[in-house]
Amino acid sequence: MSLIRLRCPRPRKREIAVKDYVYRTVRPRSLTRDVLRLRVDFFDVVDRRRTRRNFGAVSERQLSSFLWWTAFTRMAVRQKSGFILEYRPTPSAGGRHPVDLMIVRRQGSRWRAWLYEPMTHHLLLLDVRYQLLCRLVEQANQLVSVKRATIIWFVSQPERTASKYVNSESLVWRDAGVLIGHMALVAEALELSFCPLGTTGEPIVSTLLGGGGQVAGVGGCLLGSA
Repeated sequence: MSLIRLRCPRPRKREIAVKDYVYRTVRPRSLTRDVLRLRVDFFDVVDRRRTRRNFGAVSERQLSSFLWWTAFTRMAVRQKSGFILEYRPTPSAGGRHPVDLMIVRRQGSRWRAWLYEPMTHHLLLLDVRYQLLCRLVEQANQLVSVKRATIIWFVSQPERTASKYVNSESLVWRDAGVLIGHMALVAEALELSFCPLGTTGEPIVSTLLGGGGQVAGVGGCLLGSA
């Protein structure tokens, strides 16, 4: 196997204005801010972290806590370029945070997909084709038995990073890697089961969400109660 050699990123002399892709959403749902904060030692969490594949259903409070400690925006600052710089628990190249989170879980007998909104701590119900959503679930299930897990798909908007950097492709992938590593530690601290997915979710993610090439899947994970 030969390693794909991506070009070396470098900051642009002048940032490029970029417009985010606007997802097709139906209605928002607020998540509780009464999040779990277990008294655990950070180094104990690092020591015992394991990939765990026994997935019970995640409660609303557990999901809210997980998203709060991994992706909720702590502070936002509008720059001269107009870009809103966000400070979240994970580092991101240029503070661009190109990875959005699509939350897929059962609601009754059907799968539903929500977009996590990190500034408001809301879930926005996505208007997507059900057959395609089921195909995306099956793609995950072919790798790891989903059972009652919540699936979190990473959806990139690479133009956010490209607005700040030339040759920005590798930075988007590195952002996704930092995020999934941080999630693994948070899941362990919250006593949840967590398993990264090797698949990117493509081409189903981009077809499901539309966007004309503005969005693409860059991985995902399974989250469940222990």
